[in-house]
Amino acid sequence: MTAARLFIHRFRRPLAAACAGLAALVIITAARPGEPERVDIVIAAIDLPAGATLTNDDLDLRSIPVDFVTPGALVDPAEAVGRTIASRVDAGEAITPGRLVATGERSDGLHVVPVRLADPEAADLLAPGTTIDLVAIEGEQSGRVIAAAVQVVTVPRPASATGLGGTQRRAGSLIVVAADRRTAVTLAAAGAQPGLGVVMR
Repeated sequence: MTAARLFIHRFRRPLAAACAGLAALVIITAARPGEPERVDIVIAAIDLPAGATLTNDDLDLRSIPVDFVTPGALVDPAEAVGRTIASRVDAGEAITPGRLVATGERSDGLHVVPVRLADPEAADLLAPGTTIDLVAIEGEQSGRVIAAAVQVVTVPRPASATGLGGTQRRAGSLIVVAADRRTAVTLAAAGAQPGLGVVMR
């Protein structure tokens, strides 16, 4: 009997056990699922109020498994920078087109248009989704409703800040509303006025 055969014969049981263990390890490794595919999505880096105009500092990227991606989540921060948040977004939330103020014609056929209010505090009483009438307060059309039952899309945050870290509205505060094309054109033409009055429904 050769030395190799003698070695195998002498240690056949330990060798058999080792082979069985190796086979089991191979089976377990083959059955273990691989790393899930991941993708980077754009998220809010901080809490963002409705009306916030997004900057690079407001946004971050997070890598998550594709199975957990929020439908429509943006993957490129450039798609969001400069856009306006339509409703509050908490830190860590995915940024989707639905969270941003639409531009131009919307899927429902309405158009978005910025409107300047004469009363700087009136904007603080409004929220996205509020239905309002807009009233001319100067000129020949003073007191006349020039846009009825339009919907507030967003109320941009004030551009100026107080010394205490708060915000302060200025006369001519802007809001964004959605209206049919004819009404949107009328409101755009009224943009040269000092501001409009607002009636909440």
